[in-house]
Amino acid sequence: MTDDAFVNNLRKALAILAPIDALIIKYQSDKVPISEVMPDFHNLPKEYKKVMSSSIITRQEFEYLVVLAQRRFQFMYGVAHGLLYLLDPQHIGDGLPADPRSSLEEVLINNPVDDVTPINDGRKEKLYI
Repeated sequence: MTDDAFVNNLRKALAILAPIDALIIKYQSDKVPISEVMPDFHNLPKEYKKVMSSSIITRQEFEYLVVLAQRRFQFMYGVAHGLLYLLDPQHIGDGLPADPRSSLEEVLINNPVDDVTPINDGRKEKLYI
């Protein structure tokens, strides 16, 4: 606390934690759809870029925070998050890179609805539409 940089480090820590705190508050509600997890995590680098633009963090710190956010997303991400993002009418997979989108579509198309309904071209066509 006696360090000259204490107050600046405290401001930096608060600026870094602010976007995370906003997401924690958002996801404390049971009303937030799972489909919002993906865009929220992908939005974190934009939030940290704003912090960097205001000269609170350096480019190196920004890059480090982006990597941390990506690692955390990879740790908690499940196919359900992607499928819900793809199927949610509010998002319909907007912004998904081609490879993950293609993988999610394959999962959706190749998983049967039940034990009786066959996976055929007609069902695939309906899903694509």
